[in-house]
Amino acid sequence: MKTKRVNSIATAITLSIVLLLQGCNEQIEKQASQQDEVQVVSAVKAEKIIYTPELKFSGVAKASRHATLSTALPGRVERLHVRKGDHVEQGQLIAELSDEMLIQAIVAYETLKTDYERLSRLVAKGSVSQVDYDHLKAKFEAAEARKAMMEKNTRLIAPFKGIIAEVYIEEGENYSLMPSGLSGAFELENGIVKLINYNPVKVEIAINEKIFPQLFIGQKAGLRFDAFPDTVFSARVNYISEELSATTHSAKVDLLLENPDLLVKPGMFAQVFLQLNPRETVFVPLQSIYRQAGTANDFVFVIQDDVVHRKRITRAEMVGDKVAVNGLSGDELLVTAGKNRLTDGAKVRIN
Repeated sequence: MKTKRVNSIATAITLSIVLLLQGCNEQIEKQASQQDEVQVVSAVKAEKIIYTPELKFSGVAKASRHATLSTALPGRVERLHVRKGDHVEQGQLIAELSDEMLIQAIVAYETLKTDYERLSRLVAKGSVSQVDYDHLKAKFEAAEARKAMMEKNTRLIAPFKGIIAEVYIEEGENYSLMPSGLSGAFELENGIVKLINYNPVKVEIAINEKIFPQLFIGQKAGLRFDAFPDTVFSARVNYISEELSATTHSAKVDLLLENPDLLVKPGMFAQVFLQLNPRETVFVPLQSIYRQAGTANDFVFVIQDDVVHRKRITRAEMVGDKVAVNGLSGDELLVTAGKNRLTDGAKVRIN
């Protein structure tokens, strides 16, 4: 009984082996048949072209120049010559402050000036000592400096051309010094008006350290704003930070965009397309790429002497319906249609 059971198991194993070998032979014969059969395909040549890669970033538009204008001394705003939104030129008078302290400084200056001029004549004749003269001269020069300082602090002048973005103190109100730039949820402004210039406008982006060596001043970039979705603005790199963040490993980069019509406003969100140095790149049609099922491996079928050879490639940038790839020399003839029926070494005929 035991011998009969062993014979049955042996028979089953032998049968399984025979069936397995038969299946393998059939598969080999099928592949051989496919290779002998001529497949009709469409084909196109890979292209080697000079390509300018672009990297995409997000940024925010900011005023290229901004300043909160004030005087060094407190006082009452007697007259405000501008309103919020006004365009001003460099050197234009913005505001006039109370001049009580200026008047006092002028009186003291004029008094000391008279005494100084008189003593200058007397010291030349030897009627007064040099010590008395030097002492009065020092007081006169101090009074002159005080008068100049008061004159400067009763008239607020625009240091550059721009637009009045904010007015913090109105006519008749007292301006007093207070701490500015406080940290926390809010920030106190220490000034009378805020002046900004956004022609050109500045766009800030952060660049990863891996891309940092490819940056240079004057590098071109395209900008697209949500407010103008159909317009691409041209900008250039104006500033590259010398220090990278220790946490994000990125560097601050500023782009300048000429903005003569003031279309782009500070605070607008921008998509930035930074152009890298041109380089020679091989492009292939997207439909020529074959991805192996269940993997992330990409291949193309290269035709040589009416026979295809499967070649591994890696994708880079995509432009339209073409893909920049690594792994090809640029003169290969590639299968575009019919590649799903092919195996490595199959014979083909180009339609």
